[in-house]
Amino acid sequence: MSGDNDGPRARAPAASTSSSPGAYREHGGGRVGDVAGPRAPPFFRPDTKLLVPPLNCSMVASGVWRSGHPLPLNFAFLDKLALRTIIYVGDKNMQAAYLGWAQERGIRVHHIRMESCKLPFVENDPGAVTAALEVLADGRNLPVLVHSDKGKHRVGVLVGAMRKILQNWSLASVFDEYSQFAAGKEDGDIEFIEIFQARIVYDPAHAPRWLRAGAGCVARPE
Repeated sequence: MSGDNDGPRARAPAASTSSSPGAYREHGGGRVGDVAGPRAPPFFRPDTKLLVPPLNCSMVASGVWRSGHPLPLNFAFLDKLALRTIIYVGDKNMQAAYLGWAQERGIRVHHIRMESCKLPFVENDPGAVTAALEVLADGRNLPVLVHSDKGKHRVGVLVGAMRKILQNWSLASVFDEYSQFAAGKEDGDIEFIEIFQARIVYDPAHAPRWLRAGAGCVARPE
């Protein structure tokens, strides 16, 4: 009879196994096998630790980073930077968890107390900025993280002073970088950077590669 013996019937596809290409493997819950639904993306790694940088985190120069105040969820990211030094420019007491994390890793912490500029009542402190620049001018302190509370104005002033005194940047370039992080130019900070002067004496044997000698940055005589 026609239709009864039209050839071998098509076999049903074999059931997939956990070792099939593209199989989703679930770890940590006691199951390893296929899961119905969309396949996991190729970059999925259940055992990967999430790295979260601090607020407004950015590289300033080789071995120099800037940011807002780190939180515990940022510690795994900061571990990747292999920091030797932290410079905190701020007027608040540092958190015990943060100090403990730094101490466990042998990181030197410089707390340079500096209030946020609020003209005409509070001005930026040139002595505090100079003290921070002296730390930055010694390559033995790198890698270094410089941060304030939000990573905008006080650390912006410090980075601006670094660009001007230690790297001989033009003021136009300094102000442009400041405004990118500060969400608009603060007149008090801009004026401070423009008139700020310092004399930083550095050791040529330990100078960072990005340092450029100038009127405010001179090599120590041998």
